[in-house]
Amino acid sequence: MVFPLADQLFEILGEGADNKGIFDTFIVVNEVYPTLSTQYADVVLPVALWVEREGQFGNAERRTAVFEKAVDAPGEAKWDLWTFMEVAHRVLDGEKIGSEDAFDHLFGFIYDKNARDFKNDDRETNRLLWEEYRIFSNPEMNDKAKAINDDTDGTFGAKLKMEAKQLAPYEEYIYNHGLTWPVREVDGKWLPTLWRFCDGPQEDGFDEYGVETYGEHDKAGGVSFYKSADKKPSAVFRPYEPPAEEPSDEYPFWFCTGRLLEHWHTGSMTRRVPELNRALPEALLDMNPADCERLGVTDGDRVRLTSRFGTCDITVSTAGRTRPPAGMVFAPFFAEETLINLVVQDTYCPLSKEPDFKKTCVSIEKI
Repeated sequence: MVFPLADQLFEILGEGADNKGIFDTFIVVNEVYPTLSTQYADVVLPVALWVEREGQFGNAERRTAVFEKAVDAPGEAKWDLWTFMEVAHRVLDGEKIGSEDAFDHLFGFIYDKNARDFKNDDRETNRLLWEEYRIFSNPEMNDKAKAINDDTDGTFGAKLKMEAKQLAPYEEYIYNHGLTWPVREVDGKWLPTLWRFCDGPQEDGFDEYGVETYGEHDKAGGVSFYKSADKKPSAVFRPYEPPAEEPSDEYPFWFCTGRLLEHWHTGSMTRRVPELNRALPEALLDMNPADCERLGVTDGDRVRLTSRFGTCDITVSTAGRTRPPAGMVFAPFFAEETLINLVVQDTYCPLSKEPDFKKTCVSIEKI
């Protein structure tokens, strides 16, 4: 069973023969709107949009925030957590953890499987889940977590420092509209850390308690990288890895894919916003004017983009939105009617293991 929950799986994959195993599975899709993915689904579960239920998110800057429910979900659309609970109690039916029913052991504190509903309202359900989650950054809350953090059985060979990423109680995120971890309790107040590893007063946003507990004072610039064993920053060096392919007479252009402001991912929501759709109604192939002149194509022409992996038709743009250099072209991946991922190479970097969406070699032909 395939259960996609985020970006449109089938806009990303396309319909290549290599994906046959995925297309042959039983496909369940959680969605808000009809999309390309829902067309392939065996079951579509209508779920609540993020503004129709409460939840949390974290940013790369270490900021954790709560988004509060703004409106009710339409019709019978459900919180996706309800969906997970309903699937889970069927999957775990008859299973035990110790002498206890497995589902009740794992989820009984929030969900009544017989009533098929949560035991509390959205706010309290979120709070209970958060309080369980934050045990991993507050090991003193739980004896088992404390034993793991202290490495009492010697599994890790060192203390884990879970509290170095300390999180505050749920209510603090409601009142403060987001806090950057580690969040320290000082004189009854939970204070965020704006500058991690930086020595200075916690109330001014510095990492006073982290440096005091794990680091060293009076380091250069007041920065103590206590995360590493030798308290020094890590620089990871790797050998140069050449691209999987390079331009040739047959495929003379580099093709790079990516995002644009109006449609950050697959457009399933943003293309339904009239202002955003008017600003960018279709995916365009940004080209350098010198390459256009050489190929005899102009702004607005339709071309066929072809690689060793596949092909798609797309409209040329020289408006300067991304201004690729000569020899390179760019297109965003948001448009399901222009499946540029059919063209993208099916390779990944052997060092990082990331798919290589940025360096496919292509030919361009006016149609």
